[in-house]
Amino acid sequence: MLTLLPAACIAPSGSPPPSGSDTATTDSSDLGATDSTVGDSGTPDSADSGTAAAGLEIRLTWPEDADLDLHVMDEAESLFTTHDCNFCNASPDWGSAGTADDPSLELDSMGAGLETTSIASPATDTYFVAVHFFDERADATADATVEIYAAGILVSTSTRTLAPDEVWTVGSVSYPDLTVTLDTDPAAMATARTCE
Repeated sequence: MLTLLPAACIAPSGSPPPSGSDTATTDSSDLGATDSTVGDSGTPDSADSGTAAAGLEIRLTWPEDADLDLHVMDEAESLFTTHDCNFCNASPDWGSAGTADDPSLELDSMGAGLETTSIASPATDTYFVAVHFFDERADATADATVEIYAAGILVSTSTRTLAPDEVWTVGSVSYPDLTVTLDTDPAAMATARTCE
């Protein structure tokens, strides 16, 4: 496992990740870092980032013609369980009264795409993130990139090349301290493909 604190590592602005490898960068606005998602003042640049003004947002992007699925959980559980926010459980109830601390899958895509899960008012907790290569459609591999935003600020980026039916356990993010722990284990084959 690789653990990064928000101020532990800052990638130079515009630096692309090495092809075919896992990468992790962390960005912290209190260090005055600038990035495509942070304006020169260190505040979110909503015109560029498109992120929510508050809360936690996890984005999955890929350029290939494939169907990848984002999974966000508030417990270290298997995919497709009751605490897994995904395409067949888009707004699970995570316990507290109301929905502000519950996740919501905002966007689910097939083909080259973007999937986004957001939590408006995250509870003090650790959130787990995974990606499943559900269907290859036309391309046999896909380059998945996961970005984690807090209050509209990019705090972590990680990329991995996946093959059909592989599951990438991206890692976890603790809230509110924003400690990101990236899992460096190889992707595993999926043991389930739909909700219980």
